Amino acid sequence: MNNAASGKLQVLWMAEETEPGVPVDLTAADCIIPTGDISVKQERAKNKDNQKRYTLGEVEEFSKFFKIGEWSFPAYIKASGALGTAPIGGQLLKGLMGTETINPSTDVRYKQRAITDKIKTYTILFLIGLETILVSGAIVNSGSFPVTPGEDDDAIIGGAFSGLFCQERRAGVDYLDGAISGTTTPVSSFTVKDARKFIGKAKIIVGSDDNGGLGYDIETIDYTTNTITLKTSQEIATDQADEAVVKGWTPAITESGYAMHGRFGILQVSRDGGSTYKNVLWANESSVEYNNNITHNNKIKNNSEYPDVNGYHKGTREVPFKLSETFVPDSSLYYYDAKTGSDLKVKLPFGSVAGKQGYWMINKLKIDTPDQSGEEERTAEINGKCFETDSYDDAVELVFD
Repeated sequence: MNNAASGKLQVLWMAEETEPGVPVDLTAADCIIPTGDISVKQERAKNKDNQKRYTLGEVEEFSKFFKIGEWSFPAYIKASGALGTAPIGGQLLKGLMGTETINPSTDVRYKQRAITDKIKTYTILFLIGLETILVSGAIVNSGSFPVTPGEDDDAIIGGAFSGLFCQERRAGVDYLDGAISGTTTPVSSFTVKDARKFIGKAKIIVGSDDNGGLGYDIETIDYTTNTITLKTSQEIATDQADEAVVKGWTPAITESGYAMHGRFGILQVSRDGGSTYKNVLWANESSVEYNNNITHNNKIKNNSEYPDVNGYHKGTREVPFKLSETFVPDSSLYYYDAKTGSDLKVKLPFGSVAGKQGYWMINKLKIDTPDQSGEEERTAEINGKCFETDSYDDAVELVFD
């Protein structure tokens, strides 16, 4: 039988942590289905052995703790279909931008965190083929959001997201080494064929027993005896056959929401602070990039081999904007805007009807001199940056209405 993992099975669940760095329970409602490959990686930090050795080769390095982890994946942002209800994937937007304001029956707004706001951390459970990877102390660091009207795949509204995390726990697929007679004698520890397929305090399913849909929590792993011990107060009280499958637990996979297309709505530009807007009827492609530039100081003495959640450092966020536009007479205005450093205000809509639409509001855009290209038709490539106004923390706003 072919037991190879399928690239089609990639999904995740994500929820904000109550206490930074401490995993929270995840449910089916937290599900996000990615549109491309998930990447999750946490490497061990290494210290060079500087002792003088009588060899020209390298000797083994010291490796006692872990670097900060990195994750990334693309996903659609889908409308809920109801005014005042957060979109599917809203936890990514809240983590990235910092604030989420829900106005019942009206709209949902995502704005930038203030300098005094704490960085939000998340628990994310990834299911990738045959493995589950539970990470805690995760932050959303950057996002890329194309809005295009054409036939390309990225015309469906979504983003490419990436971030950092403090600790990962992995569960592969293995088998019981001996039957469990839990109905007679409940057990809190058991033996598997190869415990190295499990790392850290992962959540697992033992045979057909998923602990009432909650999963079992690994407390310790003895790699010498291949013994897994569960969290205190957890016991397996069911019968499971020898060689029954032991694997990572996940909530149910659910899909909801409505896809939005970048074709709908008209891009608008204001050159007088928002008093009047001019429709840009020839906009081809546009995008908003968002980078928090959060870094991590891994020198905190926390008596753990994993990075400390308090090591995150806020950076200066950057919000570039790009627009590709068929060159028409009004396009010449962009050269004046670039030469004079004019402030532009841009509304970039997507989606078609109330409850299934939204827009980016860029409050202060300054652009570089546009480039032109093309044979039969000329295209202007406009690049700029979104800046704060005097009110601060308002370079961009993402609204679903």
